Formats: sequence, structure tokens, C-alpha cells
Amino acid sequence: MKATKIIAVLATIAVFAAIAGGLYFLGGPGDWRSYKEDRMRLSDLRRIQNAISREFYTAKALPASLEETKLSNETLRDPVTGEHYEYEAIDTRRYRLCAVFSESSRESVDSARWQHPKGRHCFNLEALDNR
Repeated sequence: MKATKIIAVLATIAVFAAIAGGLYFLGGPGDWRSYKEDRMRLSDLRRIQNAISREFYTAKALPASLEETKLSNETLRDPVTGEHYEYEAIDTRRYRLCAVFSESSRESVDSARWQHPKGRHCFNLEALDNR
């Protein structure tokens, strides 16, 4: 009987240790939510980047505003705050896209081009003439 009790206690400790370790290494539900929100932001920014390149190919110029890309209003706005992503043309080919991120990017997941810190960050990009 004592051996059964010891095994039960050890098994309980092992389960709690596994849960605690998972939360420590993977983060809690709030961290996961922030991660998913940032992934949606990056997805939107990639769609915007592609639309700007299409516009550049067609019109031979950067769009004056994101609305000229004809993307849905949902793609042009932050999925959490509803604020518009920032866009600024720098010269005839280069532009800046900005967003506010909940967390710093995870290097193993995001390509080097899309690495970002927590908070407001701007990506300096160039329109490609994809002929």
C-alpha cells in the first residue's frame, strides 16, 4: 500500500512539473494569443507588400495610399486594434510599412526580413517589378 501511495505522489509531482515546464517554455494562453495576433499582422503586411508590387508593376509607381491597392479594409487594419497599418513612400521604389506588435518575433519562425521587436516597428521594403 505504501508503494502505491508513493507512486501516486510521484506521478502527481511529475504531471505538475510537466505542466509548469510547458508553461515556462511555451508561455501561457496570453502569450499564445499575442503570438497569433502578430502572425496575423505579418500575414497582412505580406499581402500589402504583394499588392504594392502588383501596383508598381502595373502603374510603374508606388500607390499614394494603401487604399489604392484595392485590398479589403480588414487586410489594411490591425486585426486587434482596428487601426490602419502605416504606409509611407520613401522614393520611387522604396517604401515603409509599420505595425505595432504584441511581442518580439521568434527567429525560428519568422524570416530575417520580418524580424521585429515588441511595439511599433517599420519595415523598409522595395517594390519589385516582377516581369
